[in-house]
Amino acid sequence: MDRENDTHLKRRKIRALVGDTCGVVLGNAVPAYGVIFWNWAPFSLIALYILEGVVVLAGDYIKALFRKRVGQVEPNFQKTPGNLLFFETVFILFFGSFAVMVFGPGEEFGIGFITIGKLLSGELQAPLLYLVVIRTVRLVRDIWAAGPFGLKPRAPLALSGGGWMFLLFFAVMLAPLLARTGPNPKGGLFALVALKTAGELLGVWAPLL
Repeated sequence: MDRENDTHLKRRKIRALVGDTCGVVLGNAVPAYGVIFWNWAPFSLIALYILEGVVVLAGDYIKALFRKRVGQVEPNFQKTPGNLLFFETVFILFFGSFAVMVFGPGEEFGIGFITIGKLLSGELQAPLLYLVVIRTVRLVRDIWAAGPFGLKPRAPLALSGGGWMFLLFFAVMLAPLLARTGPNPKGGLFALVALKTAGELLGVWAPLL
């Protein structure tokens, strides 16, 4: 009986890992396609990463609420989750704003934000909606696995913004460098997307390493 339970748990974990892997690949297929076939400028890629970071941050706030609901509270969780979410908020919003001002077109303060608005009504509208759907599906699945509403928990509910902040940092810092100084700007941006994908996949499979 124990062997059957162990086998069942292993299969669940494998399905979860495969699902996470597919989510990462599908999510990063959008910027990869944009760079290769839509000839995205570096700022378009940076803007999409910043907006995706905001989506991840919103998901972490929802996860924090459900962690309390399902009783998933570590000894130091009562003191640290607010600090962690505050740090995520400051990093993603303020660093994202800094990146918009530094790497956006023009030298005036609001030009980059105006450009993001135009991108959202143009080439980034469908990609961002696609990413929101992908992230929402992953969020709902993670919450369901944590056992809300009295259901049996299958996996702990972990916040996602911590590791993603580092990905956002390197993505924002490396995109203009690769695009402006490399011999092949499109290849440089694609390499950046590949590095981000590899980083997210490492986060998915790291527990098994």
